[in-house]
Amino acid sequence: MKKRRKYNHRVIDIEKSSFNPLVFTSGGMAPECNRDNKRLAEKIAEKHREPYASVTTYIKDKAQICPCEKHPPCNTRILRQTK
Repeated sequence: MKKRRKYNHRVIDIEKSSFNPLVFTSGGMAPECNRDNKRLAEKIAEKHREPYASVTTYIKDKAQICPCEKHPPCNTRILRQTK
């Protein structure tokens, strides 16, 4: 935690940005990661005019770690393209 705090301080001061590592475990996501995924889903849902629930499912499916690179994660859904 100390290392992350120190790095985040540098990013804020020097790069005028923020840093949040996306931490996934077998038990789920870290609270910060969960918050960021929700915000990302909100933005994508708004942009593509898709239901929020569909977008969150899509993001979670894409974030799955697949043990075999030849096979995509199960239950992936593709957002329809808007023109």
